Amino acid sequence: MRSIWSALAKKNTTTTNNGKGKRSMWGVHQRLAELWNIQSNQRKLTDEEMSEFKICLDANLNKCRKVAALKNQSLLASMTNDTDWQHEICNQIEELYADIH
Repeated sequence: MRSIWSALAKKNTTTTNNGKGKRSMWGVHQRLAELWNIQSNQRKLTDEEMSEFKICLDANLNKCRKVAALKNQSLLASMTNDTDWQHEICNQIEELYADIH
């Protein structure tokens, strides 16, 4: 049985300039909100929905870790006055934030 998550993941796959596919975090956040609403206001999640919920939480955790690591690197670049490196890091952070929408 094809899950809603699979359909949502395919729907929210975008293409970058280099042609590699990536998943949009916006789709992950939408599904996470849907599942939370079901659990909070309607009924207990099914096993499949609970699995999707955990997948969404893991994706969110990974995105947060990437942003936090880059922010730490940016701070280090700033403290060492390495402006070229800091600009590269800031560009990477902007790309991650753009992926949220």
